[in-house]
Amino acid sequence: MKEIRAYVHEVHVPDILHALEQAGLPGPDGFLSVIQVKSSLTAVAPQEREYSLTLGESVTDALRLTLYLPDERVEEALDLIESVVGDHRPCAGWLFVHPVESFRALRGERS
Repeated sequence: MKEIRAYVHEVHVPDILHALEQAGLPGPDGFLSVIQVKSSLTAVAPQEREYSLTLGESVTDALRLTLYLPDERVEEALDLIESVVGDHRPCAGWLFVHPVESFRALRGERS
């Protein structure tokens, strides 16, 4: 099991999610979440850029997609995300892959 974190511009997320769905990802053995973040990505539009008083610098609105996938699906997911985001900008986003030591589903069942 691996964790993939993709930091990308918001404009790419609908296409990434659609492509993942078409490929059957994350599938029954995987998990996906999307979280809004402030990042150091180069803004693609002026409205993405703002000054953060908390951080004391200019930041870009972005989204973090986190996928948990079986090892055999990781390269497929990375290639898919790269093909959607690959818009030849100096930095259109970042992909990170981390090993997952263990995981378990939480069940809402009560006895």
